[in-house]
Amino acid sequence: MKQRVLSVALALCLCVSSQSVSYALPKDTSQQEEIPEEKSMEEADDDVEKSAAVQKTTLREEDILSKETSDEAAVRNGDIPSPSEAYEAMIALKDQEAYKEGTTWTNDEPYSDAKGYYRWKGGPLDGKNISAVGCVAFAFILSDAAFGSLPARMYSSGEFSFDDIKVGDILRVNSDAHTVIVLEVSDVGVVVAEGNISTGDHKGKVHWGRGISKEEVMRDTSHYITRYPENYVPPEDPDANELIADESLGSGLAWKLTKAGTLTISGKGAMPDFDKAADQPWSNYADKIRKVVIEDGVTGIGSGAFWNCGVISAEISAGVTTIGSNAFRGSQLISAVIPGSVKTIGDSAFHECKNLSSVKISEGVETIGSNAFRACTPLDAIALPASISEVGDAAFMECTEMESAAFASGGRQVKMGDNVFTRCYKLMRVTLPERIDRIGEGMFQNCLMLAGVEIPQGAESIGGSAFASCSGLTTVIIPDSVSTIKAAAFSNCPLKDIYFTGTEAQWNDISKLGDMAFALEKPTIHYNYTPGTGPSPLPEPGDGDNDNSTGGSSNNNTGSNHNSGGNNRDDSGGYTPKSPEEIKRYACKGKEVIEYIPAGTNAYQIAIENEVQGPLCFEAFEKVLGDYTIGRTYNIYPLSGTAYGMEKEIQVTMKIPSAIYKENREYKMICVTKDGKPILYGDLDSNPETITIKTNKFYAYALIYK
Repeated sequence: MKQRVLSVALALCLCVSSQSVSYALPKDTSQQEEIPEEKSMEEADDDVEKSAAVQKTTLREEDILSKETSDEAAVRNGDIPSPSEAYEAMIALKDQEAYKEGTTWTNDEPYSDAKGYYRWKGGPLDGKNISAVGCVAFAFILSDAAFGSLPARMYSSGEFSFDDIKVGDILRVNSDAHTVIVLEVSDVGVVVAEGNISTGDHKGKVHWGRGISKEEVMRDTSHYITRYPENYVPPEDPDANELIADESLGSGLAWKLTKAGTLTISGKGAMPDFDKAADQPWSNYADKIRKVVIEDGVTGIGSGAFWNCGVISAEISAGVTTIGSNAFRGSQLISAVIPGSVKTIGDSAFHECKNLSSVKISEGVETIGSNAFRACTPLDAIALPASISEVGDAAFMECTEMESAAFASGGRQVKMGDNVFTRCYKLMRVTLPERIDRIGEGMFQNCLMLAGVEIPQGAESIGGSAFASCSGLTTVIIPDSVSTIKAAAFSNCPLKDIYFTGTEAQWNDISKLGDMAFALEKPTIHYNYTPGTGPSPLPEPGDGDNDNSTGGSSNNNTGSNHNSGGNNRDDSGGYTPKSPEEIKRYACKGKEVIEYIPAGTNAYQIAIENEVQGPLCFEAFEKVLGDYTIGRTYNIYPLSGTAYGMEKEIQVTMKIPSAIYKENREYKMICVTKDGKPILYGDLDSNPETITIKTNKFYAYALIYK
């Protein structure tokens, strides 16, 4: 089969339920709701995702899969299931109350507001994150039971054959009106499971066992989704273990690759290092590798060993002591178990493993290198053993789904790098090492869900921008060992309470650099706090105040930005809509790079960031909105500080986001000032693709059009 580059429209055909939930749940389950023309699929999904991040409304794994068979457990560890294993994992759900034959299953049930929409584990399709209700959600639930976090591929009609279809594959049938999942395949057709059938005796219910003929499948299937890797060879295939390569690796090591995609490294000693992926001896087979087995006797995994390979799972023997830099970088790895024999995880060892959802780091591991797990976006939790002594710069940066990070108690002194958890937007629970010398620069910057944190005794400084733009951070415990709080450490944080273990005099002696002296006057300081005595003052995860409708404040973007191209920020803070009506009303935050000319030659610099504003701002916008539509909302503010107004007017030109640009549209900007008064600005330039305004007001803005 040929991999298809999917269009937004085609992806929408499959997942219309998932994307339309940004606006309202359709009451007529036989109809599909369209997304307004100005709203792209990815933007609609982004709104749902941000809402679910705060409210925790997305169905959790434990809500869906209350029990697992041994086959399911194996699959969830990253193994590729055989069709028979996929069947057993799916059919096991049939006996559960939520999925029994005849159970009500519509776009509204069982997906109430209390539980939200199901987000599957198959990853994005054509870069679009997927969540769903109704028939799509039912198929996704069964698919996840069978395949865990294995990534999906989608094909449209004409790009697959009937011979490609396997147990566990998803079909969009009835001429793009209904979604089913395959339970059995025969020469004459398929047997499927489904929810929310639109007609017949099973309308709005769960049904197991409907047959669809081969002819009907090929005639009426608009889209086909599979979780099996391309060119998949099931283990029961008689040729699965046939060798397609068997070569020496030098220095007493050898490698072999089977038809089923298992790459085995054997012998004694450490693997060599490879400067780039092309240097790997198996580079010609990189896309065929599904599993890596490092046998006993191998003492080290070389740098770049499996960089950009198709490897999905890995077995690392207890004799391995090092995992080299870039070893698994950019691979398809789903889970990783690091044995205690490993002392060092090298720089960028698992960087950009976009499917890596589970990592177990065993007691004995000492060093985690810089960028080691950076941008492993599905990784939702990390537990670090007491043996850890060093965590490098940006080790878990941009793990955007991470909700918890914890160091084991009783550990040694830990050297922490800078930006370790930067842009872990959903990070809510943090347990820092008991012994730590500092909070690094930008360590938790843009951790939007972090409501409270305890800094352990012994930390001597809080680095610049350490908690900048943590828009939910209300409470911090700071030890009296801290002597320096650097610039912008708590910039754009709604701090309410600081619990300080020392006296007021000790607090006043702390060197507060830059704007921190002013910023730390706002929260209440509780002196002489003793950790561990009475209930913790830290708020429960998710209880932080994430309403940033008060507008823009200082930001740690210190770049001068003199040229067009603007601010590449994607700070996902701001107000989080809570109801379907609010989601629809406030659905105006896009993920495009904001392109703008910041200021004139003699003017101060500004920053512009995408931001969903709160109800008060929207009330102000609507006072002057007229017959215009809100397309985007922003914070615009000077980089020099927290001023809401400046003496000098500046001219700003901003490119209209592509998702809302159309010829012959008229664009304006609305600013809400600090006192809540809206100001309407017309477009000063003649370029239809940009908008230019002059302003000296800095607060919440809306880009509007008609």
